[in-house]
Amino acid sequence: MGSSYTSVTLVGTKLDQVREVAIGPAYLAESDGVVVVFSEADDSGNLSGPSLSGALGCVALTTTVFDDDVLMISVHTSGEPVGELGIPDPMAMFGDVDLGAGEAPFEDGTALDAAALVAAVGRGDVAQVQTAFAKEYVFASERHQDVVAALGLPSAAVAWGYRYLTEDREHYTGPALIAVGGAPD
Repeated sequence: MGSSYTSVTLVGTKLDQVREVAIGPAYLAESDGVVVVFSEADDSGNLSGPSLSGALGCVALTTTVFDDDVLMISVHTSGEPVGELGIPDPMAMFGDVDLGAGEAPFEDGTALDAAALVAAVGRGDVAQVQTAFAKEYVFASERHQDVVAALGLPSAAVAWGYRYLTEDREHYTGPALIAVGGAPD
């Protein structure tokens, strides 16, 4: 079984602001003015990105890797959904459903393409994001790494979730982690 994790990358806010509203227990990491959140709630499927985005009036990029096979991305701005996508399409993989062009992979959002993702996050290179979307990868976490790099976001978000940090933090090499809401130090 492959790696499964969720991280939320917040653009347009500060670490101290996130610390005040983070859904705990969680770990926070700040790099280049962007805050990455690893929340226990996210690992349980109760995604914190929409509420953090709403509370902070910022952009939240929620990324989930499932079994290192599927990368799912959703974007919220000031709590409102912008769009989402899954690569490869999780509905086709697991639901034997073939989505038509331009249809969202999940029922509550609009489909994101590379240009829409770059516009929503407010940074990045559309051509590089498109390449990361289209390229063949063995592992979804490799695609996640390339998408994050193409968007100019911290690589700390890749391959780590709350559960992994509580179990194996000594192998984490990203920016300093701040424990909030009862997360182990």
